Amino acid sequence: MTLKVACNRVVDPKLTLRAELRLDGEPYALEVDGGRVDVVARPAFAPMVVLETDYDSMVAATDGAMTLEDFARHVTITSGDPTAVQQTLALLAAAVQRIVNDGPQVKEAQARPGKRRPEQRTRARKARRRG
Repeated sequence: MTLKVACNRVVDPKLTLRAELRLDGEPYALEVDGGRVDVVARPAFAPMVVLETDYDSMVAATDGAMTLEDFARHVTITSGDPTAVQQTLALLAAAVQRIVNDGPQVKEAQARPGKRRPEQRTRARKARRRG
């Protein structure tokens, strides 16, 4: 799932916001208007918030390998609008959580000592038994 799709699934329909996310210096405009979110690979026009981080930390957070609290230590925020900062962080946190929750889950089957799967009879095995 892309960041744009995740943001659109969790965004407040009343939210309007212009932010810029910089990953290893590459700018991405995050534009929210009336519950619709666009994420475009370009600088944002007059962003209310600029968030800067490295690509590896962003990937680790979206993969669930890094907690949002740990991720926050890798983010530099530039803004004069505390409300916009809170809204941006809330949107991104909810989107990242959605990506983690909707991502492929790796489940390992646990072997149970002493228990075996019952053997399934094949046609050949059935034919041998009939003689």
